[in-house]
Amino acid sequence: MCEEENKTLSIEEQKLLFEQYKLYTEQKDKYTDRTFLINRFYVVMLTLLIVLVFAYKDVLIGRLSIILVLSVLGMLLCALWWINIDTYNILIKMKLSKVVEELEKKLPAQPFQMEFNAMKKFRENKKEFIFSDIQKVIAIFVFLVFFVLFLAGCVPIFLF
Repeated sequence: MCEEENKTLSIEEQKLLFEQYKLYTEQKDKYTDRTFLINRFYVVMLTLLIVLVFAYKDVLIGRLSIILVLSVLGMLLCALWWINIDTYNILIKMKLSKVVEELEKKLPAQPFQMEFNAMKKFRENKKEFIFSDIQKVIAIFVFLVFFVLFLAGCVPIFLF
């Protein structure tokens, strides 16, 4: 069916279709690269917050420990990171992938569809994490670290 559709398209239309396909696949790659940059940002910021917590653990802001402030900030950053992971997954999977899939139907080969099918077959009956799952586990772990720090920062408030 794809070859029949291609035969009905003029050479100019085929070239245009291929250029659109290249553009969308490049955009998908850029989104993926951007997710790595954003993840790096969150990891650096959260690491910095943890270092600050331990470097300034004895500093008080009024009756509040700096640990409280930094741990709340850390938990908020973890929540934003989680939301960001989901948002980028939706953008990549639903928006860009669906467009690429539709364009591939008109091309002689469908490399993204072939890759998706191979990955799906590979993952059958296996409980393997994908990268975004690992990111979410890290975000949860770091959130829990900041939550424990928050609880530790609350102890002096209730003791006085």
